[in-house]
Amino acid sequence: MSSSTTRVQRLRKRRNDGILMSCFVEVGELGIELLIKNRLLGPHEKSDRKAIQAAVSAALHQWSNGRGSRSTKLYATVCDRKLRLPRSKGGP
Repeated sequence: MSSSTTRVQRLRKRRNDGILMSCFVEVGELGIELLIKNRLLGPHEKSDRKAIQAAVSAALHQWSNGRGSRSTKLYATVCDRKLRLPRSKGGP
């Protein structure tokens, strides 16, 4: 079966399942840590792609229902680090 046929079959299945749009989500180290801190992913599952996929799906489902991240301390730390970046020469 050609790759285009496989893609069309997956698209049809998603549409039949009620999924209107799908996209790729990149999850870096900080995202993994946030999933762990919110107890959506176990510490031993850092390399398990299926577990990460399920955790991201659960996080998006919670977010769509108005329940955001329970742990924002890590995010605040990342934002704080960004604020402390040195300014480039000649920039504002």
